[in-house]
Amino acid sequence: MTKLLFRAILLSLPLFLLVSSLTACSSAPVQEMSDARQAIIAAKQVGAEKHSPTIYSDARKYLLAAEIAIRSGHFPQAKRSAIQAKKQAVRARKATIGIGAIQ
Repeated sequence: MTKLLFRAILLSLPLFLLVSSLTACSSAPVQEMSDARQAIIAAKQVGAEKHSPTIYSDARKYLLAAEIAIRSGHFPQAKRSAIQAKKQAVRARKATIGIGAIQ
């Protein structure tokens, strides 16, 4: 009986791993979206919207693209866009701070 149970577990393990990996790949990028939003807020708080408008605008565009991708179920693309949004927001914030535009 134990041998039969062990064999059943071994045979079902590859299927379990496959399903687990597919589920992990298709989940919404919640953390990346949150990070991007927070970075954009931080950039706006130092005046990036006014002093680094091109980079700030790029961050907003990437975030919008991520939101659209999520609504369409394209989670890998949403994750990539959210990461780019955060990067651009951080750049905009640093550029704004670098020119001494903080109020």
